[in-house]
Amino acid sequence: MTIGAVVVGGRLPALSTVRALGSRGVPVAVIATSPTHIAQFSRWAVERHDLLQFPHQPESLLELLDRQRPHWRDWVVYATDDQALEILSRNRSALSDYRVAAPPYEVTSRLLRKDLLHETAVVLGVPTPAVYGYARPSILADSRVRYPVLVKPVESHLFARRFDRKLFAAHDPAELAARIADLEGTGLEAQVVEFIPGPDTEFYNYSLYLDDRGEVLAELGMRKLRKSPPFFGVCRVGEVADVPELREPTLRILRHIGWRGMANAEFKRDPRDGRFRLIEINGRCFLMQALAMAAGIDYPHIAWQELVEGQHARIEPRSWDGVWINLIEDLYYLLAHHRSEGLSLREYAVSWLRPKTFAIWSRDDPKPFLWHCGFGVRKVARMVTNRSYRAQVADRVQPVRRGPGAAGEN
Repeated sequence: MTIGAVVVGGRLPALSTVRALGSRGVPVAVIATSPTHIAQFSRWAVERHDLLQFPHQPESLLELLDRQRPHWRDWVVYATDDQALEILSRNRSALSDYRVAAPPYEVTSRLLRKDLLHETAVVLGVPTPAVYGYARPSILADSRVRYPVLVKPVESHLFARRFDRKLFAAHDPAELAARIADLEGTGLEAQVVEFIPGPDTEFYNYSLYLDDRGEVLAELGMRKLRKSPPFFGVCRVGEVADVPELREPTLRILRHIGWRGMANAEFKRDPRDGRFRLIEINGRCFLMQALAMAAGIDYPHIAWQELVEGQHARIEPRSWDGVWINLIEDLYYLLAHHRSEGLSLREYAVSWLRPKTFAIWSRDDPKPFLWHCGFGVRKVARMVTNRSYRAQVADRVQPVRRGPGAAGEN
């Protein structure tokens, strides 16, 4: 019997997962949960299932997996976003006919809920940004709060679905009060968190894979060079980085909570004291997997080898001095927002001239890129014709204002 893989989601982490597995001969079924997903168009996707109701009806994923059980029995199921990770980890017992590439929810919740992750980091002595408390009206009277602050959701995927962004920024008590009011009635929790100054190049990641014995099978440091949108978005240009000082705090947390599988910890280096502060840890397929692959670390395949073949081989990274780049996003921000981002044309060009691996483009698998280009054209058209949308994008591009009132400006 041929054992395949089920990839839940269709954004960039899913695309790199599909390519990693499919190119090695693993049959891959993609469950697309948004009309903007592109992984299902990969040449390596042997099956495509549209589950557009999943964001609002998460139980629909379980129903689909139950229907497909006779065909997908023993297949490995990968989560490529936090909502999928939550559903799969909560229902591992009901999915016993599958090989779920995620620990049970009592473990994953320590990463998915940012308040629990912060509590764990504090107990273990891992530096983090200061957390002043939950985003409730009572926080407005707290004299400890130093502005600007970030209003960070406890469960990121629920917040992003509601507000189409990762977090809020507030520069003064009035703006914080407005952001707290935005949350009222939504059922969403958020915390008021210290803003760590410094540019996007101060964000570093430490990725690794822990096997079922808690041993490290692979690990790699990475650095963000540009984000989409700048300051508080996701990486659009990144490079391999030598940051061995991030290994121990990452492992300290993951082993403390009993983590198994792949994980990717994000830190920001605080220019005020040079210390790395933990921002979050993702416990699923992640955005810059293709960067890791360029350095010889194929996290989806490592999971496959362990779950299907029982392999526990240690894999060492190879040297690679190139960049991982989401080309369309980088061109978009160059053309539309390079002044807000504060970068020169030379700074963009320096990374383009290095060896590259692309987030979407692949000569051997061009269809996802072509579909993404279509979405990009519609995005530009919306920017041109919709003033309200332009204002929303501008707010996300530079959520912390520069100037004397913005302590620790970017």
